[in-house]
Amino acid sequence: MIDTLTFLNETQFWPIIIGTGVLGCFFIWKEWHHFATTRFWIKMILISVALLALSMIALQPALMVKKKTKSAILLTKDFKTERLDSLKIAHKKIKRLTYEPNVSIFESDTAIDSVFVLGQGIESHDLWQLKTKTVFYLGDALPSGIIKYTYNNKSREGEELLFKGMYNRPIKEHRLILEEPGGMRLDSLKLDDLERQAFQLTAPLKASGKYIYKLIEEDTEGQLISQNPIPVEVKKREVLKIVLINEFPTFESKYLKNYLAEKGHEVVVRSQLTKERFKYEYFNTKKRNIGRFTKSNLKAYDILIIDANALKNIGESSRKALENAVSEDGLGVLIQASTSFSRYTGGLVRFDFIQDGKTNAALQNASKTKIGKHPYSFKPQFTLGTLLQDNTNNVLAAYKRKGIGRVGITVLTTTYELILKGQTKQYQELWSRIIEDLSKRKNTQISWETTTNLATKDYPFLFKLRTLKEEIPDVKIDENYRVALRNSIDLPKVWKGITYSIDSGWHTLKVEQDSSDTFNYYVQDTLSWKTKIAYDKIEENKRLYNNANPKNESVYSLEPINLLWFFSLFLISIGLLWLLPKLLD
Repeated sequence: MIDTLTFLNETQFWPIIIGTGVLGCFFIWKEWHHFATTRFWIKMILISVALLALSMIALQPALMVKKKTKSAILLTKDFKTERLDSLKIAHKKIKRLTYEPNVSIFESDTAIDSVFVLGQGIESHDLWQLKTKTVFYLGDALPSGIIKYTYNNKSREGEELLFKGMYNRPIKEHRLILEEPGGMRLDSLKLDDLERQAFQLTAPLKASGKYIYKLIEEDTEGQLISQNPIPVEVKKREVLKIVLINEFPTFESKYLKNYLAEKGHEVVVRSQLTKERFKYEYFNTKKRNIGRFTKSNLKAYDILIIDANALKNIGESSRKALENAVSEDGLGVLIQASTSFSRYTGGLVRFDFIQDGKTNAALQNASKTKIGKHPYSFKPQFTLGTLLQDNTNNVLAAYKRKGIGRVGITVLTTTYELILKGQTKQYQELWSRIIEDLSKRKNTQISWETTTNLATKDYPFLFKLRTLKEEIPDVKIDENYRVALRNSIDLPKVWKGITYSIDSGWHTLKVEQDSSDTFNYYVQDTLSWKTKIAYDKIEENKRLYNNANPKNESVYSLEPINLLWFFSLFLISIGLLWLLPKLLD
């Protein structure tokens, strides 16, 4: 019982106790001449009771009392009646509520303090309504269909659309088909009888523009089961200015320069023939010699590709100019490693390696594609960015930042053998990824960020806007409707916004101060990707209310003791003290 007693004025405990003690000592001194008489002890008892009652009135005692809770069952989409019946048996007379998005859940009964949620769960924008409640989420099994997917919704022409996903409880012999906007079927696969099946589909992206591909599911008789959009924005491939430096000509450099030239890039190749003699080659550009590196002659390029031996042999002045070009101008550098490079610590940035003894690797997403490499691999580091991995997630090419530029290195040795084996597509994808990730970035004043590839009609779409300018950005959508923004004191140049699109299709966000930098996104209707949306909702509810097997724990509340009891005790004690002399005389 003592553990459940507390005082509302606990901060004043000692001043009140000390004051009561001093007052008690005064009364003892006052009545001391009656010591050893019955009157003295009776008065002391009555005074003690009166002082105790006064101190309790001042401290305001309270007890922890078991609270009578009121529960409810909240029914959401696709709830199971069997689970509802079980709960109704276990909790007699429990209230039953039906959830509707964007509608108040507890408007009719705010006294409910615990909720059992059945079905898929609550929409993310309505979760605030359960913030003050004890919630037990009893979600059912995940629905059958595609629950996860990933793809690059902003690509460049000439690249490949790689759509990867996870199908939950697939039906055997059903077929997934990737269809282009014109209706041509580009790739397909059959589903197996598994609990979950990972899959991937591919399609070439030939021209720039905004396209809507489709992922179609058909049964064994070719009947349509589902059809979902895959929006892709394809941008024109940028023409890069590339300089390729070799200590001596190699097959690796030969095929690389041919690939870059075929893609329309401006390429200058310098190969060393003897100590003082160099061979220059030019593709899609005018002639220009590159002797020693200077900041001015490097400024014209987007990326420098140089082998490790050539890098070690450049002079000190060239090294400093190269470092400045990377850190200040954003020049990208790709180092082609050598056998002894794992022990080389000089240069632009330091890369640490570990010996693994492997001289070949299988590319990620292409386990049958073998490629030559040096017998060492990258040592994991926090500052290491990944450019390319093998099928076991070992890094084959990586980069580190230096200023506003990037310095990368690859441990691959004979990528040209992919072309000799007829695997030109894999070769192009490999080098396209490395070159574009390392090349000089444009110094944009505005950058956009979102957490999803797709927005949904009538649902909130969140975005972030980062700007280098001091002025407040004026963001508008489509037909010049202004979007309200907010930021924080800690990140004054990062702005957050929310839109609610009422029409499906492509939409555009733009900044009024710089209308050239726009952000395109696609809004799907509420019937698209239903299984994926349900899966995301279930997972979010699980993360917030991870207690599928609730315990019957008692809930307690703090209730003050009625002060009238102490006041009455005080009056009785004072009254008896007043009557005592009359009774004893």
